[in-house]
Amino acid sequence: MKIKIKEHRLNYGLSQNQMSKLIGVSHSTFCKIESGKIENPGIKFCIKFCLVCGIPVEDLFLDDKGEYTFTDFLRQITHIKNNDNTN
Repeated sequence: MKIKIKEHRLNYGLSQNQMSKLIGVSHSTFCKIESGKIENPGIKFCIKFCLVCGIPVEDLFLDDKGEYTFTDFLRQITHIKNNDNTN
């Protein structure tokens, strides 16, 4: 399940640079997250991104059909949370 960063950023009408400044990450880091080079950006990033875009966090985890299951969402959040704890 891919995190849908670019789609939501474009819907909100911001450049990568503008969004990275609002979230508080470097432009380089934001580009890596959006391109998928960083697969699990962390729960703090996800929450800040969703606050800026005005979307629920689970909307980041929609599949290509625009669907997700609650279980898939929880697995992804748990994985991100566990990665945050190791940093």
